[in-house]
Amino acid sequence: DLSQPAIHSLPEILRFDISPGWVLERFPRVTTVLADTRMDGLRVPLVTGTAPSDIAGTLTYSFDRYQRVQRLTVQGTTGDATRFMTELQQQYRMQQVPSLGGVLYLLSWNGNATSVVHIEPAAVIYADSPYARFNVLIELNQAGLEYGLSPAAQQLLAAGKNTQRW
Repeated sequence: DLSQPAIHSLPEILRFDISPGWVLERFPRVTTVLADTRMDGLRVPLVTGTAPSDIAGTLTYSFDRYQRVQRLTVQGTTGDATRFMTELQQQYRMQQVPSLGGVLYLLSWNGNATSVVHIEPAAVIYADSPYARFNVLIELNQAGLEYGLSPAAQQLLAAGKNTQRW
């Protein structure tokens, strides 16, 4: 039934031990995407719950040629990022970076950013839309630098540095 997307918790779905078959069995609708020229992507609808502290959006699993998850990307909206950021900080040891225009968390390896979480206020915040006050980008990459950050995440970080947002 596609009318009501299933509710998933972040620890349940933001894992690197997932196979393409698991994704196809778990989600009612899966879109194939070219995640990177070296990876295949499976994009699914994401709803973590019905509270303002939940995320609604999409989750993309990016697989290498051996069908191993190399990158997890969430794009969505939330009303309050506090709860899931606490989960991400505990699970992935993300570190907050001083920033303007939102909040930036990074996970680095050998001095290079390998994962990023960016939470920024929505362009327009409506009082009667408590679930869509912030735009969320979560990109988690497998440890190591074989694939690294996606071009979109690299561009986000470069743009922020160039404009002195962080």
